[in-house]
Amino acid sequence: MAKYDPLRDYLVARAEALVKLSFSEVEGIIGAALPASARQYQAWWANEASGNHVEARAWLDAGYRTAKLDLNAQVVEFHRV
Repeated sequence: MAKYDPLRDYLVARAEALVKLSFSEVEGIIGAALPASARQYQAWWANEASGNHVEARAWLDAGYRTAKLDLNAQVVEFHRV
């Protein structure tokens, strides 16, 4: 199982068009700490399916995209596509 598979599974199980999670909630879902770059760089949350963005593949494969991100509040919104 890949590190972000639990996030994918969590999102797949949601019926909502919008899922808002704190970074702490994401960590609880994946059972591990997010990397420091997730708290520092908006690019970490980019909707890029290619390259080394394994985290993005998790939400993209679940049918979601990140739409709003607040690094200060440490909150991310996933919108169903």
